[in-house]
Amino acid sequence: MAEQSLKEKTAKGLFWGGLSNGVQQLLNLFFGIFLSRILNAEDYGMVGMLSIFSLIAGSLQESGFTAALANKRDISHKDYNAVFWFSTGLSACLYLILFLCAPLIAEFYHTPELTALARYTFL
Repeated sequence: MAEQSLKEKTAKGLFWGGLSNGVQQLLNLFFGIFLSRILNAEDYGMVGMLSIFSLIAGSLQESGFTAALANKRDISHKDYNAVFWFSTGLSACLYLILFLCAPLIAEFYHTPELTALARYTFL
């Protein structure tokens, strides 16, 4: 197969990145609508309280290694392996931190029910 030009690679990358973001946004929208229909306002509010912590953890987990890997010229199996295990380890550490901080989060919001909900939501 012939080498793709930079223009073709850029267009392909933008297409897949845009498609990924679009699908993610649609799923978030449908999931939010679904939750708002099955939960009462108080329960939906508790889910909203926890979403900020999930978003922060997600931002930390997407620490740029995948983008760095995409920009690297000669990618080896070791590179993919290192990024995979780093991301997996970081995700596990972030979950452990959030799991242990769940009672503190519940105390901050003066809502004891958040402890159990947080531990499941952060999975």
